[in-house]
Amino acid sequence: MDNCVQLLLNKLPCLKGAIMIVADENWQNVDWHSIKIPEQRNIRVFSNRFDIVGNVNNSGIECIFCDFDFSQIPENSLDHIIFRVSKEKAITQHTINNAPRLLKKGASLLIAGQKKDGIKTYIKFSQKLFADTSKIQKFGIDYIASIACMSIVRNEAQEDDYNEMRKIAHTDDRLFFSKPGIFGWSKIDQGSKFLCEHLELFFETYDFIPSTLLDLGCGYGYIACEARRFSFLNIFATDNNAAAIAACKLNFNHYGLRKANVMATDAGQKISEKFDAILCNPPIHVGFKVDLAPIRKFLISTRCLLTKTGKALFVVDVCTPIESLAVNNFSRVHTLSKNKQFKLVLLSQ
Repeated sequence: MDNCVQLLLNKLPCLKGAIMIVADENWQNVDWHSIKIPEQRNIRVFSNRFDIVGNVNNSGIECIFCDFDFSQIPENSLDHIIFRVSKEKAITQHTINNAPRLLKKGASLLIAGQKKDGIKTYIKFSQKLFADTSKIQKFGIDYIASIACMSIVRNEAQEDDYNEMRKIAHTDDRLFFSKPGIFGWSKIDQGSKFLCEHLELFFETYDFIPSTLLDLGCGYGYIACEARRFSFLNIFATDNNAAAIAACKLNFNHYGLRKANVMATDAGQKISEKFDAILCNPPIHVGFKVDLAPIRKFLISTRCLLTKTGKALFVVDVCTPIESLAVNNFSRVHTLSKNKQFKLVLLSQ
């Protein structure tokens, strides 16, 4: 478990009243079943991760799946907000800016993070916002502070445009909508671009015309939108991230894919359909660390979601050992193309 998350959870038994936990990917490995809630506490979790939401709800704690939309929370209704600062600066700024509206007078913002996350800057800003002088506690490279909402200095609030979609230019005649909170949100991912440049080569390997497509881990929907030119009868996209789902839907509408489906799932595990083609640029990071476990999960889901004659195309870094991970799930594992940075691996049953 993330050390800063553990510091925050260590404070939980001492807290009373209405508590909101803001949980992004840093809360991935929390054992929610181990969190006991006495009667005098009311805990609600807000998360942008579909897998975290499932784990929290299964533990009996209420969890809301959303893109950190706090508008449904009444003003001055919370006794505590618990927040491990996000690696996405805009999420951290958005959460801190909402705290004054949500917290009761005398309530607290419990915030933790590491120096590399900018935690000392965030704490100082929060102290100015609340006119509080609480001390920072340091545990090695981890910092935590409980900042009391005694008096709100509104002119200290920073600009917060987290919820707004941005236009990401691709070429002069095409653009995409994206926003902070999505991996690689501000650019065209070069791995995804490499995959899309080889779609025609990929589809030439079929001895029939594939009619159904799944963009597995779609992000803001770049791959599916680029693949639309192959005239699929059914296009489906899925992602674990609430911001990605919202952006993908907007891009599908922008490119006329109004009948395409966008669904929040954890690596496609809730999808019942099967597909002739699956395209995937899988995540290999949990937080800042490289982790092959997500690729294993995506490979297992891909095997279940392909038709008997279907094929999948994954793009990964050339150093990622996806071939050795895939051989137990697919009868054919073939490198379709590669360059100095990426490789395209074709998978079939």
